[in-house]
This record gives sequence, C-alpha cells and structure tokens, in this order.
Amino acid sequence: MKKTKSLLIVVALLALTATSQAQLEVGLIVPDKKTEFGFIIKPSPVFALTLRSAFGSRLHAFESHWRWGLSIGYAPLLTSMDAFPIFRTNYTDGFISEQKKVYHIGEQRFKNNVVNLFYGAAMIECKILKTALSPIVGVEFRMNVESFSFSTYYPEYDGQFSEDSHSGASGSIFPKVGVVYDMDWWTFQLTAGYNKDFIYGNSDGFPYSAVSASVIYYFD
Repeated sequence: MKKTKSLLIVVALLALTATSQAQLEVGLIVPDKKTEFGFIIKPSPVFALTLRSAFGSRLHAFESHWRWGLSIGYAPLLTSMDAFPIFRTNYTDGFISEQKKVYHIGEQRFKNNVVNLFYGAAMIECKILKTALSPIVGVEFRMNVESFSFSTYYPEYDGQFSEDSHSGASGSIFPKVGVVYDMDWWTFQLTAGYNKDFIYGNSDGFPYSAVSASVIYYFD
C-alpha cells in the first residue's frame, strides 16, 4: 500500500507542471469466471473520473507520448442470483465405502443485489504514435475498497435469520491497451484491460476484465 500511495503523490506533482485534462469514463466489468468472485458477480457497469496531464501546451500535448493522471471510480457490482444457497455436507460410513450426503440448509442474500466497489488509481499511458489516431498502452495502480450488506436465513434451524455487513481493501494492477483519437479540445479513447490484485487486506480480491469508453477535455 505504501508504494501505491507514493506513486499517487509523484503523479500529483507531475500534474502541476503539465497540461490539464479531465476524463469521464464509462465501462463494463466482466468477472473472471474461474474464481469465486466470478461466480457471485455478473457483468456490471463501472464509472470513473480522471484528472490527467501531458507535457507541453494544449496543442503540443497531442504529440506527447506520455500521459498520466489520478482517478476515482465506482462500480455497482450486480450479483448473479437473488439468493445464494447454503449447503451442509455429512459423511457416514457405508457398507462398502464412505457415503456423502449434501443438504440445503439456508440461503444468503446481498442487500439490493449489489456489492459496492470504490477505487482510487494512479495511471500512466503511452501514446505510440504522434498522430491524431494512435494505439496506446498503459497501466493503473489501484487501491480498492469493497462494501456490502447481506442477510442469512436458515429454515432448517428454526428459521434463524441474521444480518451483517462487510468492508475490505486491496491493491491491484490494471494493465490496459486501447486506441485514442485526438481533436482540438477533445480526445476520445477506447481501452480494454485486466485487474489483478497483488495486495490483500481483508478482501478476497477482484479479478476481472474490463472494457471502457472515455471522453477527455483539455481545459488549459
């Protein structure tokens, strides 16, 4: 986490000496289906606001290879089911081999069927060509915070019912590729990337792919 915080400070200092830009981004998160996260969450929207910079004046910034910025983002992650079943497994000795029986004993529900994901990120991108239309590569270093409430119901145990909440944090890296088109005061950008956690707090992490479309405005 300390390395990520230091990177955020460095990016902020660089932004003071360069052309300023504001970026609005809308995208789609697609969870990795090989993980528990992918089982619980279905494809969901994500929204982000970025303050960006590039070397030089507004006109010459279009020709700059390097661009960087600080982002805040929010994703209302939608659960794949209204209720998730809870099972109990019993093992008993059989005549030939051990027998296994699985019982459905309850269910768990997420409040509003949503897991809230917030993140802050330090971003750096490289524009490959000094032309209006160009491919880009980049990476984001993110600090993620998740928050959700849930209820648990056990009809097999005298109808036991409980409500609880959870919050957690993690650090992740988000490499990405895309394409940009620079105009006079505006830039349009399409990107695709993959989020991979590398620092775990009290979070299980969020492995997912994401695609997004952005509009960027140069305001000086």
